Amino acid sequence: TPLALRYLFLTAHYRSRLNFTFKALDASQSALNRLYQTTQELLQEKKKKNLKENKTVLSYKKKFLQLINNDLKIPEALALMWEMLKNKKISPFEKYLLLLDFDIVLGLKIKDVSPLKIPQRIEKLAKLREKYRQEKNYQKADQIRKEIFKLGYLIEDTPSGPKIKLKN
Repeated sequence: TPLALRYLFLTAHYRSRLNFTFKALDASQSALNRLYQTTQELLQEKKKKNLKENKTVLSYKKKFLQLINNDLKIPEALALMWEMLKNKKISPFEKYLLLLDFDIVLGLKIKDVSPLKIPQRIEKLAKLREKYRQEKNYQKADQIRKEIFKLGYLIEDTPSGPKIKLKN
């Protein structure tokens, strides 16, 4: 997509040469897809709460601005964005808001990403699978996981419960 090309351009400093290859463009598309998928997950998890921006959020904002204002260090700003997304001290809602702030500069159209709409059938199968997992009936749980996979979705088991993702 054109935004994959933009992402590729963002990975190189404006004063350095960029060696364009289709392999690099494919990698940029993959990174962009991962960013959009992460954004969808944040939208699924986000819960608005009384926000008093914590020190971690403020430090990321400050660091991002420092990078941008210091000779447009966009590649480092991208790396900071990915680091922020992995940070466990920031809530999903705060991560989403930070992404929107960063995207004012990056221009990757994060605000256009909508939450993943999971069909009811998939949600019912996921709940049934979770019931079988709780009962330690792993054979039936695996059968349901395979059925969900055939329907185009993945289930990831996390400490906070199963997460449903679209199969790439």
